[in-house]
Amino acid sequence: GGLMYLGQTMRVRLQDLPKGANGGQRLFHMAGVLPISTAMSKRMEMGYCECAPSAALAALLRLPDEPKLLVRAQQYHFSEAVDESGQPAVKLGKGGEALGLKGVDTAAWSCRFERPNALPHPEGAIVHGRTVASYVHVHLGSHPSLAPSLVAAARRSIKVLSLAPHATELAAFVLGEGEAARRIVGVSAHCDYPKALVRVKPKATRSLLANLEEEGASSEAVELRLQQLREQGVTDLHPLDEGLLRRTRPGLVLTQDLCNVCDAGEGAVAAALRRCELTSRGDTSAGTGSSLGNCGGGEGGGAGAGTGSGAAG
Repeated sequence: GGLMYLGQTMRVRLQDLPKGANGGQRLFHMAGVLPISTAMSKRMEMGYCECAPSAALAALLRLPDEPKLLVRAQQYHFSEAVDESGQPAVKLGKGGEALGLKGVDTAAWSCRFERPNALPHPEGAIVHGRTVASYVHVHLGSHPSLAPSLVAAARRSIKVLSLAPHATELAAFVLGEGEAARRIVGVSAHCDYPKALVRVKPKATRSLLANLEEEGASSEAVELRLQQLREQGVTDLHPLDEGLLRRTRPGLVLTQDLCNVCDAGEGAVAAALRRCELTSRGDTSAGTGSSLGNCGGGEGGGAGAGTGSGAAG
């Protein structure tokens, strides 16, 4: 289902449609991520198989470097990969053996069905570096490292929004320069280090006290301005750019709950995430900020972001 959804188009047979449905339309546009399309077929493909990960898949999942790493799997489907014209997308060798899929540069698996005289053949696809699509239903218990590797790979791709200077500095240290540049999608208006990182990242907050901060105003002037804002009913002194939230859809938000005057507080962040429909729960989880390490900052995880809180979207 996922492979079909990510393809360019899906063709269905006329007899598969309820009478009169969709005006007899048989071609449907899909998500357009994969360079292939799919079509329903009358032939069922079913059977147990052994699969060896391609070099690209092994690198993506950081699987153990084992010469004969095999996993157990099965296939069961009534569709097939096709090209733009609706013809089978499988490339065949001179002997009729499968060589891969047209338009797919990197296969996910080398797959061999448990049938007499069955030969290994490239199966599935890896596109855009991190998207794996396949007809193979892998038995996760067939190799002890497979399930943990899948989870760790997913965590390594989680986008991070850092809304406190100390969290940004520590996140950049934990992730490393390259990963931080790739995964941190925004910082707060007060984040100022590492300079090379925050200089190019969009500011996810704006301070209603910015003018006073730039002028180096006295604490009395700041307190007066705070009183004025409170009288106007303003409770959030660091409103978030909700357009940025919706565009980047971070999976982890690092914030703080110590001082709502200093930077965006946890309550305001949680409310913004809910408005943007980015939370699976109704609240955020305050703690030591260790969520960052658990989301793939390092192989061991557990690195924190000071005393910040994690708001998981």
